Amino acid sequence: MSLSFLLVFLLTLPIYAVLLYYLIIIAFASRSKDKSVVKEDARDFSIEVVVPVRGEPLEIVKNTLLRNKEAYESTPCVKKVVILSDDDVQYFETLKRELEGFSKVEVLRRSQPKGGRTGALDHYFSYSTSDYILVLDVDGTIDKESLNSLCMLSGSEAAYVLPWKGYSLDKTRVAETMAFFTDLGSLILYRLRSKAGFFVFPLGSGTLYNRDAIIRLGGWGDNIVQDDILMGVKLASNGFSTRLLENSEIQVLVPSKLYSLRKQQARWAFGTSEVLSRNFKRILDSPLPLYKRMEMFAYLLQPLETLLPFLVLVLAPIVALLERPSTPFSYQFMNVIGIFLPAAILGLLQGFLLYELEKNRLKGLFKYYIINLGRFSAILAVLSPYLSFYALKGLLRGKIKWEVTLKGQKEKISPKEKSPLWIAAWSGLGIASSMMTGNLYTLFVSLLFMLASLYCLLRLEL
Repeated sequence: MSLSFLLVFLLTLPIYAVLLYYLIIIAFASRSKDKSVVKEDARDFSIEVVVPVRGEPLEIVKNTLLRNKEAYESTPCVKKVVILSDDDVQYFETLKRELEGFSKVEVLRRSQPKGGRTGALDHYFSYSTSDYILVLDVDGTIDKESLNSLCMLSGSEAAYVLPWKGYSLDKTRVAETMAFFTDLGSLILYRLRSKAGFFVFPLGSGTLYNRDAIIRLGGWGDNIVQDDILMGVKLASNGFSTRLLENSEIQVLVPSKLYSLRKQQARWAFGTSEVLSRNFKRILDSPLPLYKRMEMFAYLLQPLETLLPFLVLVLAPIVALLERPSTPFSYQFMNVIGIFLPAAILGLLQGFLLYELEKNRLKGLFKYYIINLGRFSAILAVLSPYLSFYALKGLLRGKIKWEVTLKGQKEKISPKEKSPLWIAAWSGLGIASSMMTGNLYTLFVSLLFMLASLYCLLRLEL
């Protein structure tokens, strides 16, 4: 096998792996009995809502509370809503003034903030007196039907998870794509994984935790980047169960610009890989059945899917100069088609099966799946250097500076993302080198990255 052909193979390998993983989930879910409605013997218990904030725009905090106001006030089991601030005194006092008049809402500040977001959660759980605590991000929007459904639970699970639905404040192609894939990811990785019987991980925003269970596990610990993934591993390895609330949902704000999306996704890639690295043996020794443990590893390995494509991008110009294929151009072309065509067919098959399985939920046209799949592929291509770096850094248990995802006015004034320019320059070098040596394999790889970068530069943020 030539180096050039190997590059094409390595580029498609993670595509096949992800598609196969998702198709397995769909297959398990389609064969399982419908568990969307689970009867529970409801009991009276109290809920507190906690929203940790640090450096968040005041308008986002206030506007989200306004959207949630009716739900909070009409839900009897919700005793209070706490905005837990780790900001300075001036921000805290301004926030208190802005939120005066909201019933059930309290604004608290830790006098000695430490441990980041998870330190704040541990602090709050330690003195809360309610049975269950709903953790929300500052942009998390919940309707009264979903919130009221929490009052009807039996309280038998350690955590109840509300699936996500994406929304945006600015109508860009980035926002449209990420809202679509937030919904699609919620469908595959939560609704269908739950239906298939796999372990349901908590979500950072929209998880109702049993306070006593979290206290027994020792909480999160300080400065955990991906708190939901870590708590999922802790719950699963200690025999606790979780459940997805199929008929409820929480709306989460998606980034509208490539720059803020890159910051968010890099943090998630690092945090998930770090949890995997530090808890590999814990997952392996968990009481879950073997197939569920293997699926959990597959779930946690997803951030590494950009590593091979990025490596291929880096090597393409070099391999093009080192290797002049001896095979005819037509033979190279057929080899490329032979590798990529099955991946395209599998992607279409996945979309078709999803729409057949979830006709009532997926009311949009199938063409939007195709359009957004192309956009999302372009986004992954141009962000692959960052995502690969941070995923590897997480595996190596490095350090990362916590950055809140930019929102509102902060996002609007954020700089233009530079990575498409770098990708375009390097892939241009690959194209030139490939044309000089007649290497179709490296030419094809470089052209894909060039198209992705040009699309991101010219169209994505419009």
